Amino acid sequence: STYDTIPPYWLQSCENLVNYEATVTIPFTIPAGVNLSRVYDYPYLSFDGPGDSRGGTNVPDCSNVFGYHCEDPIYSVNGVEMTDWIGPYGATSSFGRVNPAILAIGVNTLTIKSKPLWRYVDYQGYSDGPFYTGRVDIDDVYMIIQTSYSQSEMPELRDLTISPDILLATHDITISPVVKPGSPEWKIVGISYYVFDIKTGDMDLHRVLPDTGDLTYRPAPGNYGRKWLKAKMHVVDQLTGHREISEITVPISIYFEKGQYPNWVKDDGVFPNWYVYWMEDGAVPGLSGTLENCAPIETCVSVLYDDNMPGYGITTPTGLIGVFSLAGAVHYNTPLVLPTTVLEPAGESFGGPDINGIDSVAEIIAHENYHKWVDEQWKTGGSFEGSTDTDYNVVGNKTYNDKLPDDYETATSKTHTTITDTYLLEGYKHPTYRYYGDKDYMAMRAGNGGRGIPENDWAYPGKQAGGVVEIPGIKPPAAGACEGMCDIVSE
Repeated sequence: STYDTIPPYWLQSCENLVNYEATVTIPFTIPAGVNLSRVYDYPYLSFDGPGDSRGGTNVPDCSNVFGYHCEDPIYSVNGVEMTDWIGPYGATSSFGRVNPAILAIGVNTLTIKSKPLWRYVDYQGYSDGPFYTGRVDIDDVYMIIQTSYSQSEMPELRDLTISPDILLATHDITISPVVKPGSPEWKIVGISYYVFDIKTGDMDLHRVLPDTGDLTYRPAPGNYGRKWLKAKMHVVDQLTGHREISEITVPISIYFEKGQYPNWVKDDGVFPNWYVYWMEDGAVPGLSGTLENCAPIETCVSVLYDDNMPGYGITTPTGLIGVFSLAGAVHYNTPLVLPTTVLEPAGESFGGPDINGIDSVAEIIAHENYHKWVDEQWKTGGSFEGSTDTDYNVVGNKTYNDKLPDDYETATSKTHTTITDTYLLEGYKHPTYRYYGDKDYMAMRAGNGGRGIPENDWAYPGKQAGGVVEIPGIKPPAAGACEGMCDIVSE
């Protein structure tokens, strides 16, 4: 009965040691890659004391003291008291679980407040251990956080924004990735960029940039056409080390810079880009050959180029065809209209502002090829050899010679056999045509409707790239500048 009514032991405080109460704050860090929103169980926080291999500490508690007046230590995480760490037998001295809602990425704090010294005394008055001080001995703090893993939440490369709208070789192109962010545990390592030529498969660019910064790409001279732009974004799960790639491939079109008449852009410093690249790409019927390792040039190309000659083009007495600077612009500012002709009583229209770029050059080359064809027909074995040409006439130092024999003018061109300029081209185009207007009339007809091949035109401005084609002011030829049959007009 005595045992039942008298507590078997009680606590006795050493009041002189009350100031031994201690508070310690221990920081611990949760790395940026942890997604606290996906924690599926309360994180487990543990700590141990010096030399303690069992996870225990020297934090005093009441787990082994039965009686009154025992005050357990107070545990707090980020300022929130962990009341559930105090169990029926006192405080948990080495671990506890934490609501993830109070945790944060970065530095967190565990605070422990330990009570002063206590001892317990049995009913006979004899003291017995253990003795508890306010001292807190903790070496390490651990936290185990378990989160779900989902690949679908990794960052995703959604698109590439490319500027400017028209991409030109030798000019900067800016490529900006459009990224859908992923979960915080994913880190974007960098993006690899590739540019492939669709036609040849050649790689024009391979560059790796860290993070998601913009790429600035300047294609080399002549590096134009249809390309594949591929971007591969490399990402890593910082919790597991797992790596993934999100990639996207988009087609792009790069054009060469043409310039405006008479200031054509010349990548090689000699010839206009339009002359060089249209020849290489087959953009204009009749314009072929190569300028690479070419000497003399007339043996390598079908059509010569002269930067300084007026007008559009020429057929020389030796049978060479050439085009001039104006050819790359527009074939006549306004259409040249003959109100009526025998072949077309309703009238005929030639050139105009819509006949520009590759179409202009196509018409001029077809025009000059007709001149060349006529000249060749007068040679031995030609269809005009020995024919009568009534309107051939020499007056002083002027020669009237349309080079069209009478039977051809009667049956084919329907022009006068005694007049070299039936339709008065000297008034429509230039005074020089009074001497061979009928031949040029047929050359105009031969060239009319000549067209380039749009899909091979990589000029800007051009048929694929669009853009405004400047209509230049056309100047008349200088005196004596045109040797042979020139395609020229007056202002």
